[in-house]
Amino acid sequence: MAAWKKAGFRVVGHVVFPKKYASGARFTEYRHEQAYLLTKGNAAPPRHPPPDVIPWSYTGNRLHPTQKPVAIFNPIIEAFTKPGDTVFDPFCGSGSTLVAARDLGCHYIGIELDEAHHGTAYWRLKADPEDHYGKPVALTTGFNHYAPGVSSDDPDFQPAPRAAKTAFRRPPEPQQSPTAPVR
Repeated sequence: MAAWKKAGFRVVGHVVFPKKYASGARFTEYRHEQAYLLTKGNAAPPRHPPPDVIPWSYTGNRLHPTQKPVAIFNPIIEAFTKPGDTVFDPFCGSGSTLVAARDLGCHYIGIELDEAHHGTAYWRLKADPEDHYGKPVALTTGFNHYAPGVSSDDPDFQPAPRAAKTAFRRPPEPQQSPTAPVR
């Protein structure tokens, strides 16, 4: 937290994602994930604040050892962005945050140091845009391959329209031609 404060951020919320299973145990069972909500400057609270407890649905961790379900990010992204805004995930793993941002009509930027997971996020966003739930993937070269950067910050990006509700939404219709260049 000292690093956040030094960078000018302050904690304005704490979100808990309860799980129906234990992902590990030591002195206690690990039955939740958590996140801090940070703000910088004099940010106004959202018009419709998200809940501080958001249920977790198991993904099977098929794409990443600590894969997050896309749906947990929807209320947070909806509360703090509007279509066309940019969502930044500096630890994007398999890209669940970026998939949620894309599905809600936002631009996204993801950073992942591990080349295999970086490639998974890239593949997930570009090769299978209909994957909203982390379906099992079959990569021809396995997870140990490299793919270029994951970013929607290009002139060909067309955000999808925001759906009225986030649960059980119909996938958006493709907005760009399958032959459009991918960066």
